[in-house]
Amino acid sequence: MLSALRSQTSGIITRILLGFLILSFAIWGVSGIFTGFNADTVAKVGPGEIDSNEFAVAYSDQVRQFSQQFGQVITPELSRTLGLSDRVLSQLISDELISVQAEQFGVGISIDKLRQMIQSIPQLQGANGFDRNRLDTILYQNQWTEAQFVDLIRQDEIRRQIQGGTVGGIKVPAVLSRAMQQLVGETRSISYLVLTPELAGEIAAPTDAELTAFMNDTRARWRTPEYRGLTILTAAVSDLADPAAVTAEEARAEYDRQTPRFVEPEKRQVAQILYQDQASAEAALARITAGESFDAVFASPGPNGAATSLGLVARSGFLDPAIADAAFALGAVGEVSPVVDGRFGYALVRVSEIVPEVVTPFESVEATIRGEIAASRARETVLDFYESIEDSRAGGQSFAEIGEALDLPVTVVPAVSRAGNGADGAPVTGLPEQTALLTAAFESDVGLENDPLSTSDGGYLWYEVTEVVPTRDQTLDEVREAVTTAWREQKTSEALVDRASSIAARINAGETMEAIAAELGITVSTATSLNRYGQATGLSNAARDNAFTGEAGHVAIAPGSATGTQLVLRVDAVTVPPPATPTEEEMASIGDEVATDIMQQYLAYLQTQYGVTVNQTLIDTIISTGLY
Repeated sequence: MLSALRSQTSGIITRILLGFLILSFAIWGVSGIFTGFNADTVAKVGPGEIDSNEFAVAYSDQVRQFSQQFGQVITPELSRTLGLSDRVLSQLISDELISVQAEQFGVGISIDKLRQMIQSIPQLQGANGFDRNRLDTILYQNQWTEAQFVDLIRQDEIRRQIQGGTVGGIKVPAVLSRAMQQLVGETRSISYLVLTPELAGEIAAPTDAELTAFMNDTRARWRTPEYRGLTILTAAVSDLADPAAVTAEEARAEYDRQTPRFVEPEKRQVAQILYQDQASAEAALARITAGESFDAVFASPGPNGAATSLGLVARSGFLDPAIADAAFALGAVGEVSPVVDGRFGYALVRVSEIVPEVVTPFESVEATIRGEIAASRARETVLDFYESIEDSRAGGQSFAEIGEALDLPVTVVPAVSRAGNGADGAPVTGLPEQTALLTAAFESDVGLENDPLSTSDGGYLWYEVTEVVPTRDQTLDEVREAVTTAWREQKTSEALVDRASSIAARINAGETMEAIAAELGITVSTATSLNRYGQATGLSNAARDNAFTGEAGHVAIAPGSATGTQLVLRVDAVTVPPPATPTEEEMASIGDEVATDIMQQYLAYLQTQYGVTVNQTLIDTIISTGLY
């Protein structure tokens, strides 16, 4: 099925940052058996290879980006849920296929042309043209070397040339657009049965041989993560700040210095009637003076007037100082100002509500001010500590010795995984700057002297790796309970699929769904107006998709929306909308989808031509053991 392009963003840097989505598949139909290649090869793409380091770097970048986005460490389990490895692998395979094909075609780009392209990128332009500082900023933000950035630009241009030669200028006929509209607009109604795990029947207790075989088939699930022992020395502003050392006089002086900060200014609810000429404004004022209400004039200001409610605003919130002065000169609610010669015309102003100024007393904020002063002083002290600690480290002192000498906290972590869990599987609490710390620690090693990390409050932390506990395969006895649960879930799922298939065969043979439901003690559910691409309450995407694989009367099975359930569904009705003439925008959108589909088919063709083989075991090892 044609899939919509997920990005219409233009610009070289944006395309690189978002990834060239048209060349990326979610799932590749490639061999999972890996033989005959180097042990550090993740995938072989025709004559080219993707080595473990290339995959590890790309995967690490993806994990880091998602960690920053979510504000938490991305564990191997969460990574699998998000499909990060599939995302990375599919992009690398796409790039390698295009590179191989480009080499066959002789497609390339000269150094001079590449230099011109980089120097013309809009995001790199300053007041006087190309700005090297902007390039350095982008390299720093994305942790690229200059060579990596240049290669990304080169690859992007080659991909663009291959794509342009393959799908450039595609236009679709109106008949296809109408057919696509009907396809998208088609709806279906279904009846279905929800089979829960209880209907799978009794699952016999597994033997040790069965559990051992299951463990061998799912070995990566039972491998311990890599653990690291850490010693952490922290000079945090929060630890060094001493609000009690700030005197009341100092706090009062700071309060007086920042008086506006503690004052909620007077606000007024203001309405104005604005005229372009003074005569019209004077005439409107005369109407009010003669007894007509302001509201009446506000509702019918006349052809030259515009009535506006400015809302509840402070004096500083007005665009026109003259209107502000007039509004705050009114002595009481309901008063109307004389004609105001303002910035945008001649106005009448009325105040309908006055909210007095509120001053927060010193006593209410004294503790806050003391804390702020103390933190400010601590930030200056931190710099002194920084120099002292670096000098002590250079002199060979341990963190324990430095912490004792400077009265700074030293934290010893016997073992922590990349996910932040201890050897007992429970989260390790109290880790400062956990995401940044664990990312850096797992890129370091025992005996290495690491640069300090900045803390969120303006301080620093130093860390050293004291031990590396490598990943290992657990024995059956260590994880028997978990393995037994997982084995039972798999066997239950297999049995439930068999039960669902049997029920589907009975319905196809003429039995009614209602009779089978009564036999099982469950009910028949229905869903109407299902859309081919829309979400359906209570149904999984697989069930929705299977509902569109046959005509009325079609019976299918699919996983349910609840974990461990299966559905047996029957298509009751199919509704196809009448054809309609598509707009130019709709035809262009469908053209983009056709181009995307053709490009995906082209890549699939390249895959069959060159062959793609994946070492899934190595990928699982990289992800599970943190070898990135």
